[in-house]
Amino acid sequence: MTSLFPTKLFSSMGRRTLKVLTSVTLSTLMLVSVLGATALPAGASTTLNSVTVGTQVGTVTTAGGTITFPVTVTETHGGQSYHDINVTAVSDASAIPNGVSFGTAPACQMTNSSTTSYTFTLTVNVPAGDNAGTFANSLVATATDYSSSAGTCNGGVDSTLQSTGTENGTLTIGASSIATTTTLTAPFTPVAYGAEASHSFSGTVTGVTNDGFPKGTVAVKSGATTLCSVTLPNGSGIASPYTCTPTATEYSAGSYANLVATYTPGTPSSSNGSITYATSSSTPNQSQTVTAAALGVTATSGTITFGGSFTPTETPTGLQGSDAISSVTYTYAGTGSTTYGPSTTQPTAVGTYSITPSAAVFSTGAASDYTITYTAGTFTINPVTTSTSTTLNAPTASITYGSEASNPFSGSVNGQPGDGYPEGTITIKNGTTTLCAVTLPIGSGHATSFTCTPAGTAYPVGSYSSIVAVYTPGNPSSSTSGITYGSSTSSIQSQTVTTAALSVTANSGTITFGGSFTASETPTGLQGSDAISSVTYTFAGTGSTSYGPSTTQPTNAGTYSITPSAAVFSSGAASNYSITYTAGTLTINRAISSTSVSPNSINSTVTFGAEGS
Repeated sequence: MTSLFPTKLFSSMGRRTLKVLTSVTLSTLMLVSVLGATALPAGASTTLNSVTVGTQVGTVTTAGGTITFPVTVTETHGGQSYHDINVTAVSDASAIPNGVSFGTAPACQMTNSSTTSYTFTLTVNVPAGDNAGTFANSLVATATDYSSSAGTCNGGVDSTLQSTGTENGTLTIGASSIATTTTLTAPFTPVAYGAEASHSFSGTVTGVTNDGFPKGTVAVKSGATTLCSVTLPNGSGIASPYTCTPTATEYSAGSYANLVATYTPGTPSSSNGSITYATSSSTPNQSQTVTAAALGVTATSGTITFGGSFTPTETPTGLQGSDAISSVTYTYAGTGSTTYGPSTTQPTAVGTYSITPSAAVFSTGAASDYTITYTAGTFTINPVTTSTSTTLNAPTASITYGSEASNPFSGSVNGQPGDGYPEGTITIKNGTTTLCAVTLPIGSGHATSFTCTPAGTAYPVGSYSSIVAVYTPGNPSSSTSGITYGSSTSSIQSQTVTTAALSVTANSGTITFGGSFTASETPTGLQGSDAISSVTYTFAGTGSTSYGPSTTQPTNAGTYSITPSAAVFSSGAASNYSITYTAGTLTINRAISSTSVSPNSINSTVTFGAEGS
């Protein structure tokens, strides 16, 4: 028998929900009668009271599938001996784009009893590609009731139509996830931390033929660590190529093995709106190495005045992205003549110190992402500079050359109350000539008294009208740490140095005619280390001796004066003295010779007395 259910029925009406009502009108019934169907017995018709399409049994998705609906028919018998009930159905194509097909028609049910309710099972085949959703009134079931005299269930072939009824059913189609394929392209070269953006990941997410290109996002991960993510751009056909570029500092330095690109479907997930693509991941067989970035951390140098405050800071060079350093450990150590540390405690004494940074702590990022080079700065604590005043007492108005040591200079250097007494040196000067210098002794309070004693011949004869005392601060310059006193100069004083008395006496001497004599002198009154290197001697005869005066030493017997003059100094100067020259005496005695004459010999020797003349 030919099936009453076509394989696929479509409605030509352009409505979301189509009600197909195959109700039988009076004219139709009349037409059936004409065609030779058995006429209804008078007063003995059967009536269909209701056709009910029950709730969908089973689930189906856009990937296609088969579900069933129960259809319940109730009727009121009209007294016929036999009748058979049949159920047919159609679908609304405007609600279900690809339509549905129906399985083998439910067998007609033949009865001659007083049964008034019959249940049929309607099989619905949903093809792949339909929209997902709940479609009310998308199925229409029609029941027919035929009387039969043959006693066979033949769907009314030899029966008379008694009654018809229709009812709409609701079809629910769930979203189906269609498989996708995601790739991650190799190879990957090592990249420095912070330069991740210079290396992009790429690949393709591919869907299924005729189902459109995938939409959504791709994330590249290593385990639970996300290296980058990107929204898929519009693809072509069924493929969506992607390029995933990490941001700077997207992930830390290290080795990342088993990289996976994971596709997460969007809404919609396909350029074909009726398709739902499933998530997919690439094969985890790629790897990426991120090397540490170079970072320089330099302590910022600073200078303060003693008692001031200093907050050390650092200048980082090479931080990547939004990475930031929250703190650094600073170590101080004295440099040059300053002795201190190393210590993490900031020094307070005057001096120069190195500041070496270390152990950077990151508020954003991590030290492990960097190869850090620390560079020291310089911390200088300068003393507080305050003024001084120097007083030079009036010296002895006139002194004799060589008596300077007996006439020292005196005075004081005064600092500021509370800043300690000055330390350093005092120099007594007249113009550019230094008369004496002395290191200040320990003072008292904020003043230091001094006595400056010149050497015995510290300065030559003359008038000194511009004598001042000059204070030069020492290091330290004050008995109080952190205080630096400034230099100061006293008011002008004067002093006169007069010549010293010097006597130069020629030394006397006696020789025999023909002998040798070296003239010399005896100085009396030389000061300090002054010394005479030479003197001019003038010789003159005395008594019966007639000679000179001459600077040439005589040789004949006689008595001569030796008068010194024109002393030449090897140390000191003649101008510092009032010189008195005193003569000495040179005596040259005659030499005595004899000759002997023997009376008994022709060669007799006679002795005569003789002398030099």
